[in-house]
Amino acid sequence: KSLQIVDIPGHERLRYKFFDKYKSSARGLVYVIDSVTIQKDIRDVA
Repeated sequence: KSLQIVDIPGHERLRYKFFDKYKSSARGLVYVIDSVTIQKDIRDVA
């Protein structure tokens, strides 16, 4: 069996474009968080 992995960009406009393209054929989703930059950006969210 083969496995196709698609890296979807984080920019909101691009993310929706790519997600719409692949969502009908997806059988799973892996969500990765960059923990190095989250500490730097945590104030922006708070």
